[in-house]
Amino acid sequence: MMGDHSSIDMPRSEEGVQTEKTPLLHKGSDPVSKLSKKKKNHADGSKSFLGTEDVEKFDAVGRALVAEFLGTMLLVVVGCGACVGSDVAQPTTLSIALAFGFIIASVVQMIGHISGAHINPAVTIGLLACGRIGLIMSILYIPFQLAGAVAGAALLQYLVPELKKDAIGVVSVGAGLTEGQAFAVEAVITAVLLLVVCAVTDPNRSDLANSAPVAIGLAIACSHIFAVPLTGSGMNPARSFGPAAMVGQWDNQWIYWVAPLVGAACAGAVYRIIFRAPKDDDSSYDL
Repeated sequence: MMGDHSSIDMPRSEEGVQTEKTPLLHKGSDPVSKLSKKKKNHADGSKSFLGTEDVEKFDAVGRALVAEFLGTMLLVVVGCGACVGSDVAQPTTLSIALAFGFIIASVVQMIGHISGAHINPAVTIGLLACGRIGLIMSILYIPFQLAGAVAGAALLQYLVPELKKDAIGVVSVGAGLTEGQAFAVEAVITAVLLLVVCAVTDPNRSDLANSAPVAIGLAIACSHIFAVPLTGSGMNPARSFGPAAMVGQWDNQWIYWVAPLVGAACAGAVYRIIFRAPKDDDSSYDL
């Protein structure tokens, strides 16, 4: 779920020759970010809007797209799988929140160096607004995220008992909640996620200490604890789309698309304009 970042230097070897740099998660360690560094970026480290530099090497782009597909598939299988339950144990809000938080933290660690581990169209749009990814890669990422979510929901349906095949984590508006309230809940929790993602991928920060997976996982978990009883805590159009497509349940699905995208875009823009860290050698916040 990350954007552009730097790397950290390993200690020098005994011969005095510096060893190979070890990438700090999401600080420019993924191939797409490395490509963009060869081109001119804005003063704040952001990319050009189109991001044509991101698609110059097809092998790196292909690996990133496959990573987004597989990462989103795993998110749906494990996260939505925690919503299924059985005769032995029924899911709770806490168990669902922990499942989503842990699997997303794991996926961020797993593929962050390949694609940035967005695994969420809202994160992609938010990082586009923040200047961390170009428009072209954003357009490429989202279909693979959606396809991964459908594949994950299909695999989950195969794995669960027949009586549970329609209970694979389809999100719905809670009883007594208006559409406007549900929209606000989804927009707010997605905005929280994006502010965290933008913060832990800020290329000008030196205090992160590889904290991205934990920080993002915690943001996901606490948002789920708050929102599962209200809206099911979609906060990811792909995660909402996959189970809905397999079950054929589309009630209020527009909320789970529009609200996260709006919340993410606003949060990404706010972080870029107000919250981003200044450059090490410059305290100004030039855009």
